[in-house]
Amino acid sequence: AGNGAGVSAQPVTLPLEVAAPFADNMILQREMTVPVWGWASTGTEVTVAFAGQEKTAKADLHGRWMVKLDPLKASAKGRAFTVTASCGESITRTGALVGEVWFASGQSNMEWIAGKSLCGTLAGTIARSKEELPIREFYTDRGSSVFPQSRVTSEEGWKSSKEARNFSALCLSFAWSLYEELKVPI
Repeated sequence: AGNGAGVSAQPVTLPLEVAAPFADNMILQREMTVPVWGWASTGTEVTVAFAGQEKTAKADLHGRWMVKLDPLKASAKGRAFTVTASCGESITRTGALVGEVWFASGQSNMEWIAGKSLCGTLAGTIARSKEELPIREFYTDRGSSVFPQSRVTSEEGWKSSKEARNFSALCLSFAWSLYEELKVPI
């Protein structure tokens, strides 16, 4: 391998980026280590600050970085979530809550819209609530690929309970059941 015939990866130059789920009005999982990841130029130190914690990681040769926040207590109080790079770039997200995060996946039945389904009454009640209920939905944009993808996008980001009519009907009914039982953000 000392003959120079091998191919070595070159450092990358990227703007600071945090993965799509870490957007305004996000909910982070309670009571367990929370991975937070994104991309930046190779060697850039990235610090994530949330709920009194600050964790730092360095972007690898491919520009990937990840920190792990210590377990968080459930909180319906919206707080700032800040990602700062050693090069001076910064990203701030607002309204972050801590509670239960569930991954919902399926086929076409997962796309039934709550406002046009049998749980339309529930969706309307939640959407009309005087207070914002800590029930949110994050929907990733669809895409197809022959190879696994390391990034997703979400044009809508995290939808608030005021948009409950546009949630997945199955997800909303499940989230409501969890919320009624656990009384934490879902």
